[in-house]
Amino acid sequence: MSTLVTKLTFAAMLAGAAAPALANAGDGIRLGGSEGRLHPFIELEGRYDSNAFAGATPGAGGGEADTAIHVRPGLTLSVPGDMTSVDLTAKLDWITTTGSSDVAKKLDNTVYADAALGISVNKRGVVGLEVDDTFRRSDRPQALTIPFSVSSNYNVLDLAVPFRPGGGALTLQLNGAWMLESFEPRDNTYCSTSPDPACDVSKLGYNQVDAGASVAWKFLPRTSALVEGGWFTRSPNDKAYTVTGAPSGYRVAAGVTGLVTPHLAATVKAGYGATSGGTTNLGTWLATVEGEWMPSETSNVKLGYGHDLAVDPSALYADNRISLSARQLVAGRVVLGLTGSMDLLGYSPGSDTTTILQVSPSVGVEVTRWLKGELAYAYTDRKSSAARALALLDYSKSEIWLKAVATY
Repeated sequence: MSTLVTKLTFAAMLAGAAAPALANAGDGIRLGGSEGRLHPFIELEGRYDSNAFAGATPGAGGGEADTAIHVRPGLTLSVPGDMTSVDLTAKLDWITTTGSSDVAKKLDNTVYADAALGISVNKRGVVGLEVDDTFRRSDRPQALTIPFSVSSNYNVLDLAVPFRPGGGALTLQLNGAWMLESFEPRDNTYCSTSPDPACDVSKLGYNQVDAGASVAWKFLPRTSALVEGGWFTRSPNDKAYTVTGAPSGYRVAAGVTGLVTPHLAATVKAGYGATSGGTTNLGTWLATVEGEWMPSETSNVKLGYGHDLAVDPSALYADNRISLSARQLVAGRVVLGLTGSMDLLGYSPGSDTTTILQVSPSVGVEVTRWLKGELAYAYTDRKSSAARALALLDYSKSEIWLKAVATY
């Protein structure tokens, strides 16, 4: 308990130190003569997790609760412009745990990070350029089927060249992306001398290159017809370690998106996707059905369904996903939020499945112009249909967190 009190006191001191400097601020730092603004910020969060180390040791169901203190210094940068605009958000996440187990001690003082950069050039012209880069180091990998708990280093660089002849009613776009992800074990005390992917998860890392094109025709003022297609190829760090090999694949889809009424938006797309060249291959139909109801400027509800194929280092599968999000602004300062999703993963080959359920209500408050707070809860449940490697990460957990964000 004394350790927890000490760490909470330290977090409170940081918040107190930040408050006087930010009390009359919020406009950020202006960059020269431009309209750009730089906003340093700091997030302080206390998070309780009922099953904090699930999967840290393969085969173990977890069950140990822990409380973690997160200190996240960061900055946002926004430089608007008709010819060129730049948006950047970056933050570090220093985590200290309060648990006394061997796993908790190994994971103490972990540092994660999150950054996103977006650059738009000539966004209202006939030919434009969009560059987006996202980096995330966290304990939640992009790959949903890694059968043990890891730290993931994930980066994706997206390039798009839109061509808008005739005033923008028709948009032709070329796309490209380079994705890479590497892994590190969160706890390796269980490793033996025998070959085991859990003992050398770096061999599960991969590079992926995507290329594609799309056509959007605005046949009504707020509604567009879409046709899109793409190709990808994946190169694993070690073909002998990965289950899926080095597959390539494609996706093609067509549909419509736009406003049905002034308060209702919808997107409907259908298509087909397939892989080839891997250890196993999969071909399946694709679908996206989304609806968003916006009864007022301060509230919205969005419901969606998607069916897609996915390639992970440890599995090839089709993903059926249902998602829900809702937001309501109350009294101009309080935001009530709810997000939820359910993924049903169907693996190829075979009939094994994994179900991942997530539900998270939240309450956000704008205390002042520069200080915001959030109280939230998240429930996660993961179950697999068979006693195979993928089932080692089966767990359920509840998380509660309180967060304060001070922005200059």
